[in-house]
Amino acid sequence: MDCLDFSVIVLCYNPNYESLIKTIVSIIKQKEVSFEIIICDDGSRLNYESKLKRWFSEHSFSTPVKYVFNQENRGTIINYLSGIQVADGKYIKPISPGDYLFDSHTLELYKNIFKSTKSDIVFSDAVYYSNDAIVKKRQYPETSLIFNTDKLPELYCIYGFYFLGATICATKRVLVKYLNIVEGKVLYLEDYSMMTMALLDGTCINGVERPCIWYEYGDGISTNSKGNKRINDDSETMRTMLSNLYPENEIVKKMLIFNDIRLKSGIKKYIGYLIHFPQFYYLKVCSKTIYKQKKYHISIDEMNKMISLEKRK
Repeated sequence: MDCLDFSVIVLCYNPNYESLIKTIVSIIKQKEVSFEIIICDDGSRLNYESKLKRWFSEHSFSTPVKYVFNQENRGTIINYLSGIQVADGKYIKPISPGDYLFDSHTLELYKNIFKSTKSDIVFSDAVYYSNDAIVKKRQYPETSLIFNTDKLPELYCIYGFYFLGATICATKRVLVKYLNIVEGKVLYLEDYSMMTMALLDGTCINGVERPCIWYEYGDGISTNSKGNKRINDDSETMRTMLSNLYPENEIVKKMLIFNDIRLKSGIKKYIGYLIHFPQFYYLKVCSKTIYKQKKYHISIDEMNKMISLEKRK
């Protein structure tokens, strides 16, 4: 039985220890909700378990903490599932070391959206940072249209207008359902795998156009060049699975055609889009004008306060 509001699962693999501690501090500072922290490690070569447990013991937090240290590196999805198996929260919020919850009421905001919209998945915007400075040009979301629930299936599945996967929070029931489908097939892209199937199934999904995450840009698998092949491999695996799971779905059919065109080069690509998806150009223009990324006038000092243990009240 789920007796807590949230289980915050910290997904680790050879983490920077200082970043891990800062991430944990941002979780501990959450107010007005009940939650636990689950440290879930994917077979790291670094041995930090005893050091981390000693840190928790020295600070005597009242927050429940669980540890899942897997012996073998098997990828994000299997690591994630191993944490969910011991979770007692109704809602699951995954987070990686170096990413931080935005403020002390972030989990409360998620909870309110879940309740008011009866959603199974909630996502948000984020503030990207790198080297202790805010990144002005970000990857996702490319357009604020992504927060329009009616347009989300088409934008996400067909055209690849994504939001940041690190902002996703979901009910445990939905996570288990979709992650079990891709377990052992997809290794890293848990957000894309879950979101595509959830959207195709008509799952209730809502986004909030405000930051819930401080996101470390350039260090994650989706924002560094070393991760490109792994992402591409998982994406191709997922497209094959979707074509088998949803053979008559019109969105899947369009998604596969769009991807075939995307892989073309030069004029063939642009002509292909013009013939099959002329609205794509319209969406691109809109994403740079009336629906462009929202700018947040915020200082990096606010992030530093959030991850500073000394300023915890």
